[in-house]
Amino acid sequence: MENSLVILPTIRNPEFIEAYINNAKGHSFDLYKLEFMVLTKDFVDKFKYKRIFKEYSIEAQVLNQ
Repeated sequence: MENSLVILPTIRNPEFIEAYINNAKGHSFDLYKLEFMVLTKDFVDKFKYKRIFKEYSIEAQVLNQ
């Protein structure tokens, strides 16, 4: 199976991403195959998102719109 790119529009709740990752993990999906691109607004703390991705060793970009 090839890698999967997950593109997420503005999310205000970083726990959503963590739940997505844990769901994938719970279904035996190899997390190293996940890659995320999160599009946020300026007021969103993008460092919270980056911490989650780092914790799970997932490649990700967090961009402000």
